[in-house]
Amino acid sequence: MNEAAFLAFENITAVMETILYGGSMAAFFSPFFGGTASKKSQRPFEKMLLIFIIYCAVYFAGIAVPIYNWQCMTAVILLLPAIHHILEMERKTAFFLAILFFSIRGLSRLTAESLYFIVNERFVVVKKELDAILYGTAVNYTATALLQFALFFFLLYLMGRRLRSAPLLLCGKEPIYLCLIPVVGILFTSLIYAMLFHVKDGVPFQVYEQYPSFVVLVPCGAALFYAGTLAAVLSCQEMAVLREERRAHFAAELQIQAMQKQMAESEQMYLGIRQLRHDIRNHITNLKGLAQKKDAAELEQYLSRMEENLRDHTMKGDNQ
Repeated sequence: MNEAAFLAFENITAVMETILYGGSMAAFFSPFFGGTASKKSQRPFEKMLLIFIIYCAVYFAGIAVPIYNWQCMTAVILLLPAIHHILEMERKTAFFLAILFFSIRGLSRLTAESLYFIVNERFVVVKKELDAILYGTAVNYTATALLQFALFFFLLYLMGRRLRSAPLLLCGKEPIYLCLIPVVGILFTSLIYAMLFHVKDGVPFQVYEQYPSFVVLVPCGAALFYAGTLAAVLSCQEMAVLREERRAHFAAELQIQAMQKQMAESEQMYLGIRQLRHDIRNHITNLKGLAQKKDAAELEQYLSRMEENLRDHTMKGDNQ
């Protein structure tokens, strides 16, 4: 493989990587269109296409200019929350998903680089011809990229499955706490990548060659960041479930209190009706007695007292 072919290979692989990552980001976001993973969104394909176009446009611009990878990543992370109303999701959810995506991408890339370094040191034969070196570099890069994509898709699938298993309702400062671990993971990835390759006295070398323990420490660190992010997501989901249960419990308590108050009022009304029936029977008995005596004056006084008592009870009931 000559230099022109190797340069063409680099450009083609850069384009293919951008397309694959753009498609995977669109697929990662798609279950959350509409606000939640359970609510179906209208025209989801158009929203996925929009995310794909934004990602590819930013990174293709980065290839053409060129600009640093972190600048492309920052642009995508800021653009997606800006169109959250089009994606039918909250701004903080779009921001968190973008941070999560790039964190997993960086961690999988570090792990793949470490694993490939082990294989390359043990099994690859060093060649001196330029064409053979370029060809071997292309093969090595392809193998590393395939390993990285396989690991990336697997980790992204696990995270997406975890996010879809329960609602992730972020309240207050929870988005800040939840983004803390993946953001530190992105910084960790950037720092390690800045240290991976050095040039000393005109000779390039890898940090793995100078510090062999990094071959193990770097994948372990990446695994810890991923596990920490997964644990943070699980914790927030459990907190969201607890909040919903607390709201439901509070609403049930209010309903029980309202029912108890209604039952007490009904019981009081029933007792009042029983007392009224008793009083009416007494009045009827008294009226019969006065009628038998044929005492009109006393009968009229009794009726006046009944009317006054009835007026007093009516006024008390209106005041209550």
